[in-house]
Amino acid sequence: MEDEAKIPARYFVKLQGILADQGIDFNELLTLSDISPLTINKPDGLLRMSQVERLIENGLRVASPDSALTLAKHIKLSSHSMVGYAMLSSPTVEYALRLAARFFNLILPSVNMVFRRDEHSISLYFSPTMSMSTRCLHYHLETIAASVHWELHELLQGKILHYDLYLGYPKPSYAERYKELQGARCHFSWDELPGIKIVYPVEIANYPLMLSDSSSLQMAEEKCQELVKHAIANRKLADWVSMMLNEAKDCALTLEDLAHTLNMSVRTLDRHLKSEQTNFRDIKNTVRHQRALKLLNETDMSVTQIAYELGYTDPANFTRAFSKVAGVSPSHYKALNI
Repeated sequence: MEDEAKIPARYFVKLQGILADQGIDFNELLTLSDISPLTINKPDGLLRMSQVERLIENGLRVASPDSALTLAKHIKLSSHSMVGYAMLSSPTVEYALRLAARFFNLILPSVNMVFRRDEHSISLYFSPTMSMSTRCLHYHLETIAASVHWELHELLQGKILHYDLYLGYPKPSYAERYKELQGARCHFSWDELPGIKIVYPVEIANYPLMLSDSSSLQMAEEKCQELVKHAIANRKLADWVSMMLNEAKDCALTLEDLAHTLNMSVRTLDRHLKSEQTNFRDIKNTVRHQRALKLLNETDMSVTQIAYELGYTDPANFTRAFSKVAGVSPSHYKALNI
């Protein structure tokens, strides 16, 4: 377990007060999740992803399902340590957001942030960079989406901003709470890469920040660069690729798509997968087959419908691929398992 990727514990400490308000014993939840209170309360404490998954799974069993939105309101720019300090010292909103994208690995190594600007808008993209359960992924994304809203609200000194928020998960039962994100036009079940896209009007780019300080900014950026050099991301990329394909609706993601998400070249990602004794094609075929089995076993979809759901343009190709692995055609398999 020592080589398992780790993420900062500091954000999860904030759950203590939130859960206490709901009558939940946080220390008991930590024990159930195999987390030491000493670890989670350290300023530089780190949690294994498996611990985070257990904490979220156990927490959602007893806490209100919208706890991620509550947690997000407690996350301030200052919560992000040196990166937050650098953002607050930035001259403009655009500079602060570009800086956050450069050093987002120091904020949350499990997620990647990309900044884009064109003549009409500023767009932020957030995608997972570590393998995690679907429930854990949605919790991460929901927390990020809401915390970015409140942090930009902080940078803009309370100014209400109208923008589009594209969320890569289904509309939750508590969707009414998203109205707290005043100015956000929410679009659930975003169909591109599993993640979030936030689109702002380009006018915010040059908005001056109240705490701008060039000397403080230089010091903070230098410190962030040092931290990045020493940050070791022990990611099992084969597991991550599998997760991303599972989360994508039709398994249509390409190796190029995934390499772009990780800010690395296709050749580099391919080399990492080979070092893990696999390749993109094999992972994609495995994921497709597993999803085919699930759809055949658990739905009334026809073989043709399943083929299109899995991204095949010709159902005959699906039948050949499935038969090669299962030894029987999908229609025969479905008949045997009715």
